[in-house]
Amino acid sequence: MNREQRREKGAAEDESRSVAEMAVPATSVVVLDRGNNTTCTVNLHGATVVSWRVNNQEQLFVSKQAIFDGKRAIRGGIPIVFPQFGAWSTGPQHGFARISRWELKKPPERLPTGDVEAIFQLLDNEFTRSMWNYPFSLTYRLILREKELHFNLVQSRSRDTVLHPFVTYLLQGP
Repeated sequence: MNREQRREKGAAEDESRSVAEMAVPATSVVVLDRGNNTTCTVNLHGATVVSWRVNNQEQLFVSKQAIFDGKRAIRGGIPIVFPQFGAWSTGPQHGFARISRWELKKPPERLPTGDVEAIFQLLDNEFTRSMWNYPFSLTYRLILREKELHFNLVQSRSRDTVLHPFVTYLLQGP
């Protein structure tokens, strides 16, 4: 079976699911609505963008096999990978950010441009420290524009935490 046949077979077995089909409690999702049938839906479990619609057309894939139990990563959408990409000996694959419940720091708000912004945050806690014993704060800012979705993820640490020399070099430069 060639690559194209595998992709077609996979698509047939695992079709995308709409937000309405996800059966997620309303308290677990945040919807940014720009008007003109342009929306973005974020599940607080992992701060995963599970839907982005432009002119009422879905732009993202969320697997019909996705499980919304608040324990496993959501299969599809736009996940946040932190602090590790790939296999990780002390925690889940692709890190704990995508399986942690995030806080809505700033609810969706219309900006003067007509765009809509929301800000989410994840702080270190007992669960994260059991895998990665470092203080941190992740701030995730989403801006929904007419035909674009912009996001910015900022990680900060307390000043008294010593960083690996290479990380310090990357952050501060030579």
